[in-house]
Amino acid sequence: MPKTTAKVSNRPRWLGTKNGFSKHHLVGANTTMLTLLKNNAAQLDVTSSNMDLSISRARDMLQSSVNINITSASVSNGILEARVNLENNSGHKTPTGYPSRRMWLHFKVTDSNNNIVFESGRINTDGSIVGADNDANQTVFEPHYDLISSTDQVQIYEPVMGDSNNNVTYTLLRGAQYLKDNRLTPKGFNKLAVPSDVAVLGQAINDTNFNQGSDDITYRFPVAVSGDLTISVSLNYQTIAHGFLQDLYRDDHLEQVQTFKTLYDAQSLKHEQIVSAQTTVVSDGGGIPLVVPTANISVSPSTINEGQSATLNWNSTDAISCSASGGWSGTKTTSGSQSVSPAVTTTYSLSCSGDGGNANDSVTVTVNTTPAPVPTTNLLVSPSTINEGQSATLSWNSTDAINCSASGGWSGTKSTSGSQSVSPTVTTTYSLSCNGDGGNANDSVTVTVNAAPAPVPTTNLLVSPSTIDEGQSATLSWNSTDANNCSASGGWSGTKSTSGSQSISPTVTTTYSLSCSGDGGNANDSVTITVNQDPVVTEPTLNFSSSPSRVGRGGTITLSWSSADTNSCTASGDWSGSKATSGSQSISISSAVSFTLNCTGDGGSVSNTVSYRTWGRRWLSRN
Repeated sequence: MPKTTAKVSNRPRWLGTKNGFSKHHLVGANTTMLTLLKNNAAQLDVTSSNMDLSISRARDMLQSSVNINITSASVSNGILEARVNLENNSGHKTPTGYPSRRMWLHFKVTDSNNNIVFESGRINTDGSIVGADNDANQTVFEPHYDLISSTDQVQIYEPVMGDSNNNVTYTLLRGAQYLKDNRLTPKGFNKLAVPSDVAVLGQAINDTNFNQGSDDITYRFPVAVSGDLTISVSLNYQTIAHGFLQDLYRDDHLEQVQTFKTLYDAQSLKHEQIVSAQTTVVSDGGGIPLVVPTANISVSPSTINEGQSATLNWNSTDAISCSASGGWSGTKTTSGSQSVSPAVTTTYSLSCSGDGGNANDSVTVTVNTTPAPVPTTNLLVSPSTINEGQSATLSWNSTDAINCSASGGWSGTKSTSGSQSVSPTVTTTYSLSCNGDGGNANDSVTVTVNAAPAPVPTTNLLVSPSTIDEGQSATLSWNSTDANNCSASGGWSGTKSTSGSQSISPTVTTTYSLSCSGDGGNANDSVTITVNQDPVVTEPTLNFSSSPSRVGRGGTITLSWSSADTNSCTASGDWSGSKATSGSQSISISSAVSFTLNCTGDGGSVSNTVSYRTWGRRWLSRN
């Protein structure tokens, strides 16, 4: 990492710089996703200009995480044996983090013409590994190996999640345990002395060559070519194991999953090679050619009657062991005989194995059986018609039957004869099937039920109090009988329970209705809540006038007035006293005067004034 000079802290302020302080780059190991983001930047709205640098840093970190060596390799008498050692350089299990990550060994042997002699762990273009059990069937997983002797065995370092039923799962929320965890442990990690939550799990726990940050694995298999053989082995890494992808793709009806699948499938980079090693050995040409075993099995007689026996005879050449399957089982000697008494026609298979491979053979014993009589079944009911709430009796018998089972209006295993009381609420068919060696027999009966008419529902809706002032509340309460559901209308709405109560606060007189339904019909009820409204208050008005507009001194004028929305009027100024809310009054005037009238109502008060001023010596004029 690049060196820099920087303050480790800015407190206290006099703190100086520290020489040799390294700048850290936080990188992961996910070159696959970084490459996908880079290749589809426009589609995915990726704007970073440092993708290549991040990919390079991630790849550099991966390639420093593990060392690999071929510690020994030789061919003797046609058997190649190579030993591969891995050393974990990280301070944690490798691979670490999310359980979709895995590492595996790709081991390959080629001859001088570059023909493949043996290969384990080859990756396909879709990211699956040849021979990896989990990549072909997501319900199983590849075990840990100390010795690999076949091309369908692959050493995969991985955690495998299991649910609470010990099934393989790819969903974190279902993960209850690890079924396998053979990730490379860090140095100093003793698998026999660690807590269970970080334990090594699976066959790796019994592998004495797997511990303390190291694993030694042996490859041993026959070779039949001579000359120089090139042995190459690489440790590879995947961010997303093939099984996790297949589990994700089960939801490819989702747009996001379909988009990821399209982008991932189009990308060539699906794994990273961490480290590799190579060496050359000289083959002796296979030594003495291995002889393929032979196996031969016969039976006498090949056809028997039921209850009779037949004898199996077998022999083999160049075989070390034999095993039986089919009508017999277990380990067998390489030659021998055995009496068998099958009850039905049966095939007996024998597989013998030796250094040169496997050999198989089988024979069939045909058994002539006496045809079993066909069963009969008779099912009766009495009475066949009942009223709802009554009972009927089923009775049955059979011949040549071993067992009987019920279906339709009843179920379960039944004896071959018997009786049973039933009380169906609707017309019901009862069926009985009886089985014997000769086949099946079936019978059924129907009980007709005269159903009682369903009761007509009732509905009762009450309100308390039935009269309120505006702003107050009332309570609706209701109950019903023989109803399945209720619905509200009028001043309320929606589905209601068949009984209950509800507080309401209408602002105007309102009717509330309730309809309840049942098997017997409908019932309705309604109540009305009367709401006393506050009176409307109107501001009073007043019209106050006089005539004539000019009068001689000592003359008479008439005051006239009318008002609206008033309760009373009062005079002041040059007249006084209570006045009607409308009226008129004549008054003699001889000097300047002012008459004021004030009228009051629920909406307030209103006031007007009429006045006269002197005009010359003899006249008074209205202002």
